[in-house]
Parts: sequence; C-alpha cells; structure tokens
Amino acid sequence: MVRRAASCGACRRIAAGYWQEAPRYILRMTKDVLSRRLRTAKPQPSGDRLALTEGDLALFELLNRHGPLPTTYLAAFLRAKSLGYLQWRLTRLYNGTRNTPSLLSRPPQQFQSFAARYQPLLYDLTPASRRLIDERGTTLIERTDPFLHRFMGACVGASIEIGCRKQGLRYIPRMEILAKAGKPLAAQTGRGILIPDDLFGLQYRDGSYRFFAVEIDRQTESLERTTIGYRTFAGKLENYAALMGMQGYKECWGVPNLLVLTVTTSGPHLEGLLGVVRKRIPQQLWTRFLFKAHGEFCMRWRVPETLCHLLLTGWRYADGNLYIADP
Repeated sequence: MVRRAASCGACRRIAAGYWQEAPRYILRMTKDVLSRRLRTAKPQPSGDRLALTEGDLALFELLNRHGPLPTTYLAAFLRAKSLGYLQWRLTRLYNGTRNTPSLLSRPPQQFQSFAARYQPLLYDLTPASRRLIDERGTTLIERTDPFLHRFMGACVGASIEIGCRKQGLRYIPRMEILAKAGKPLAAQTGRGILIPDDLFGLQYRDGSYRFFAVEIDRQTESLERTTIGYRTFAGKLENYAALMGMQGYKECWGVPNLLVLTVTTSGPHLEGLLGVVRKRIPQQLWTRFLFKAHGEFCMRWRVPETLCHLLLTGWRYADGNLYIADP
C-alpha cells in the first residue's frame, strides 16, 4: 500500500523514511493546484517599483531589535487596522520587484514545526533591509545563535515591548543602553565573560527605572555538572551573582540596578532552576533572579500568542513572586 501511495519522487523518499529530505522538495514548489503561491515558495518578484513607507522601516527596526517574529506580533506592534492588508504588504516586501531585492525573509526552519501549516508566518530581515536601516543610523544587531533560540528570545522581547506600550511604560532597548554606556554587551565578571541574550530597561510612570538581563533557556545546557570545564546554567547564574556582588553592571552597562529574567520551556525545569538558585546563590540576591516557563517553545514548538502577560503576571523567584510592571 505504501508503494502505491508513493507516486512522486518526494513521496517515495518520505515513505522510505527520508524525513530530513522533505523540506528540500517542499521548498522547490511555488504554487498549489489552484495556482496560489505557497508560503514555502522562494520570492517571486513582480512589478518594477516598491515605495517604502515609515511603517515598513519601523517594521525593519523591530525585527533588528528582537529577531524573527510572526505576523501576529508585527500586527500588534504596528497596530494594524487590517491584518489582511498587513499580510499583503509583508508578502510584497518578501517577493520584491524586478528592480528591488527581497526585503524580508521567511526563515525555512519555521516549516519544520508540527503546526507550520496552520500558524502565522515568521519574517526576518534580509541583507537589503539591513543595509536600509544601517543607512538610517540604526545599530545592527548580529545574531549567530540557533534559530529556535533566536525566535524564543524575539517573542519574549517583543511581547514585553508591546505590553509596555499598552501599560504606558517606556521600553528601553539594549541598543540605547549600550550606546549611552559606550560599552559592548559582553561583560567581565571576574569569573569570566558574561553575554546575556538580551538587555532592556523599563521606565515607570513615577520616573523610576529597572533594568533586566534576559536568558533564554531551551534546556540545551545542563543545570549542574561535577566535571570541570563544561558550561552549565548554574555557572551562568553564578556569573550574574558575581557581577551583582561587585555592582559591575554599573561599569559594564551604565545601569543603576539589574535583575535577571530567565524564560524556560517547562515547569519541572523551572523548579530545577529555582533549586540551583537556593543552593548556589546568596540569599540576599534571590529576588534578582526571576523565572517563567512557557511550553510553546518545547521540542514540538509552535508560534505562541503575544506574551504580554510576561509583563503583567508574577515572575517566580526562589522564595515568592515579583511583578516587574510595578516600580
């Protein structure tokens, strides 16, 4: 029965078990049986002219600031009145014209998700759009970490920024913090080099500030190890504790305070992280290490709804909960 069903080359390879080969065949297709362009198709330029708007440039800067984001997040950020028009515009920027290269990409890794067919498309920058925002004087952020790690970090950062706009708080991105300090993101702690996944600040209505380092934990690192020389998440937390103990964040990033937000993928792993804090971090620093878990980013990952509740609900720490939306 399997041999009869596998009538085309791609189907035969899938039936034979070549699951890793499937995306290559899918990406070669450009239209479905009704002559509609497939979301997996490569850019298909049309027309001769594409006039960019301020909304387009704001979109590029958002993707530079956070990373690859789904259509729903872009609609929330741009306050799009029509999701249909926004999707049409994103498709136009993706396809480009005969004289204008593609200004948005659709990362192919998104099509490996179990829910890829039913979830919003993800978009990211291309070299052409990066050049455009560089010419406007925007600091380009280079990212070399794996796609799912970048995507999870982008959802976390963009959700907090969207939540700030709804709550009347000012979101301070890491580019602004580092530009003012004149320092790089990497910090020397005395125990080694510390590079957070993100860095941002909040200005509250009363004029006070809080600053946060963000760690994205997809459980790719061991919590603890007895073997010397291996990277562990516990070692990273101890690195932050050393930075806080000597208030090194003031010199490294020019910020008056610092809390560490860690977003992981499961409740049991979050409990393990809290156990590490209780065992290896001085008790007076427990409230500086805050944690949340979101199952949308586990192995069978999917695009989550905007996570604005990251700002509005409590974060776990070793001895309670803390609300970062409160000064």
